[in-house]
Amino acid sequence: MSDTSPPNAELVPIHGSSDRVTPPRSLSWIMRGMILGLFLFAVSVVLVTNHWLTDRFSEATRNRAEVRLALY
Repeated sequence: MSDTSPPNAELVPIHGSSDRVTPPRSLSWIMRGMILGLFLFAVSVVLVTNHWLTDRFSEATRNRAEVRLALY
């Protein structure tokens, strides 16, 4: 095997790199608030949409029932 490095070359660490592994930082309070806000927004959208669609379905069913009642 041939070595391409000069015989007296030193290994110099690259600036900004490190051999140690740093643990990930915890989320900041702002990020936690944004995640909580997004979660609450999603839950509110689901609840409002469910209420609106349920009312709409009930009204359509009620109208069909009234038409059937009038016909028979």
